[in-house]
Amino acid sequence: MAETVQVPNYAYGLGLLAFPLGLFVYSKVFPSHAKKINRKFTAWMCSKMMPRVHAKCIPQKKALFQSFDLLYDSKPLEVLEIGVGPGSNLDFLPAGCNLSCLEPNLENQPYVEQALKDCPDVHFSRFVKGFAEDMREFDDNTFDAVILTFTLCSVRHLQKALSEIKRVLKSVSFEILNHLDKHILM
Repeated sequence: MAETVQVPNYAYGLGLLAFPLGLFVYSKVFPSHAKKINRKFTAWMCSKMMPRVHAKCIPQKKALFQSFDLLYDSKPLEVLEIGVGPGSNLDFLPAGCNLSCLEPNLENQPYVEQALKDCPDVHFSRFVKGFAEDMREFDDNTFDAVILTFTLCSVRHLQKALSEIKRVLKSVSFEILNHLDKHILM
């Protein structure tokens, strides 16, 4: 007959303390591997959470993305999305546009590629690892539109980022939707 073992109440508390301590030690012993796990986890978490967050601002997004109609002429729009995350804005892009993505976490690319399967009218150009403050991968006057949603809060040098956006845009005017009800029009 199997013997039942009584686990002391404090053992659960020790287990809860041991897990974060173990993660901390692991991150110090294997820092590059821990960073990769963190990037993968962050991308996965964004793919699960951001659709819910973006769903709360659909009316604002529709209004802002309708302004793309004003930019459209006979050729497809060139669009850059900074901080594309899992691709939550793809449904709002105009048909036939060419999308380039600037994202600091390359682990988001598979989520964007999956989201693009549901948007066959959006043509994927390229996915570049980088930050808004330094877009040397892109030439001057390349894009008709630059998209940033839920991104400015993580930009370290806002003035540099805005200068870079201005540099890569064909025209100087742009709109930013950053967090649910805050609109900045420049």
